[in-house]
Amino acid sequence: MDKDLAAKNMRLGALFFVVALIMFGLSFAFAVVFLKGNEAEGQEAVARTGTAVAEQTPAPEGPPGPEGAPPAQEPPPAGAPPAGPAQVLEIKAVPTFKFDQGELTAKADGQITVKFTNEDPGVPHNWAVYTDDSAGEAISGANEGICTGPCSEEITFDLPAPGQYYFRCDVHPTQMEGTFIVE
Repeated sequence: MDKDLAAKNMRLGALFFVVALIMFGLSFAFAVVFLKGNEAEGQEAVARTGTAVAEQTPAPEGPPGPEGAPPAQEPPPAGAPPAGPAQVLEIKAVPTFKFDQGELTAKADGQITVKFTNEDPGVPHNWAVYTDDSAGEAISGANEGICTGPCSEEITFDLPAPGQYYFRCDVHPTQMEGTFIVE
């Protein structure tokens, strides 16, 4: 009879352990959602009241211009390529753990901004680019900008040399991936 009681106690203990694990997991998930919600509210508050200090545009450098005019911009050094318009690419994470595109192409030289939109409700995703599919060396965005959909992030970085590179979602690296081409 003591063996039966011990077996029942063992099963009851195991049941309590499983319930505790489930409760912990739900508490963790709630905390993540709650914190992300507060972050979004903070961003909305900044949008209503103006820009955050880190997002303010610095005053242009160079010698002062005429009274009341902004300072004059110094010309680029001789032989330097003219500053061209910044490149912007857009990519979306869509429901069922995939990107809306499997390939992005950019023109070499300068910087690029990738506008990443997560349209997968309640699921965290990001966009990061690496030198190759081993993901051993990041070019930009590695484990950054992870947001729970719906949300958006912008990743700006200097373009690498022309060639083929690898992009992925760091949260779902084997399901969401593609090729980043620099021409």
